[in-house]
Amino acid sequence: MVKVPEEVAEERKERIRRTAQKNVDVPSEEILALAHWTIVITNIPRTRATYSDILVLLRLRWQIEQLFRLWKEDAKIDEWRTKKPYRMLCEFYAKMCAMIIQQSLIQEGCWLDPLRSLVKAADSLRRECNRIMIAFYEGNLEKTIQSILHTLHSACRIERRAAFPSTAQLLLDGLDWQLELLLT
Repeated sequence: MVKVPEEVAEERKERIRRTAQKNVDVPSEEILALAHWTIVITNIPRTRATYSDILVLLRLRWQIEQLFRLWKEDAKIDEWRTKKPYRMLCEFYAKMCAMIIQQSLIQEGCWLDPLRSLVKAADSLRRECNRIMIAFYEGNLEKTIQSILHTLHSACRIERRAAFPSTAQLLLDGLDWQLELLLT
C-alpha cells in the first residue's frame, strides 16, 4: 500500500463521485477513504523489488496494454468489410501481418531507445505505407526501408518532463517521488 499525495486523492474522489452520480448512486465512505491509497497485489517477493519498483512495473504493464490497444485500433482487427467467414479470416490475417511488419520495423528502428514514442513511430510508418509499396514494386525496397528506419531512429522522440515523467524516464532514472509507505 502506498499513500498518495492529497491532490491525487482529491482527483480520485472527484472521479469516484462523478461515476457514482452517472449511475445515480452515492459513493460509500470506505471507497472514498481508499482513494488515498494505491494498493498493488503482486507475487514479487519484497526482497526482489521495492515499492517504487512495483509502481514503475505497474506503469510499464499499462504501457503494454496500450500497445495491444494501439494494434487493435490501428489494424481495426475487430471490424470487417464482409460477412463471409473465410474473407473475415483472410482480412484478420492480413491485418495481423501488417501489425507484425509494423512492429518489426519499429523494433529495428527505435525499440532499443526507451526515449522513442512507439505511437509516433507507428504513425510515421503508416504515413510511409505507399512509399513502401512503390519501393516493393520498383525493386528498391531495401533502400527505402533503410531510409524509413533512419527516420524512426532520429525522430519520434519523447520529450523529458519534470512534472510528469514518462515511463521511459522512470525506468531510466528510477522513481524519485516522495512516497509515504505503509508496510503491511
